[in-house]
Amino acid sequence: FGKFADKATFMLGRCYQREGEFGKAQEAFQKLVDEYSDSELADDAKYEVAHSTYSSSLGSSYDQENTEEAIKKFEDLSSTTPDPSLYQESQEAIVELKEKVAQNYFETAAFYEARKKYKPQIIKVERTLDDLETIKLNIIKNIHRIINKDFKPTPRPHCF
Repeated sequence: FGKFADKATFMLGRCYQREGEFGKAQEAFQKLVDEYSDSELADDAKYEVAHSTYSSSLGSSYDQENTEEAIKKFEDLSSTTPDPSLYQESQEAIVELKEKVAQNYFETAAFYEARKKYKPQIIKVERTLDDLETIKLNIIKNIHRIINKDFKPTPRPHCF
């Protein structure tokens, strides 16, 4: 591929995203991260890996496996990226995904309540409350980070 291999790989991932093939997009972006880690697109590719995982989680309302995986990928990116806009976008995605998980727990609890199965309902409601508390604590932590470090997110330029 030569000197354009990283850009071509990134473009391939974007094409897969536009076609709704998020698994293939994730693979393309991960390939860029793994094989071209010194590329200027590496951080953007890490974000796109997480975003593709997130996008694939949108279709499934019961199975939260992709949602949980996307949360982990965004958390990993948040802890390593020097780019303030990538950090901010990752944090926003984490909050949205955790709200999705909490909504799923709530809906599952309502399902059990309708069937008068209260023990599973209690477990799901407790998880919902725990997730909401975690979301609240993460928001507070991020506000403190912004205040204490004069953190100023800047718009992220699009590569293509």
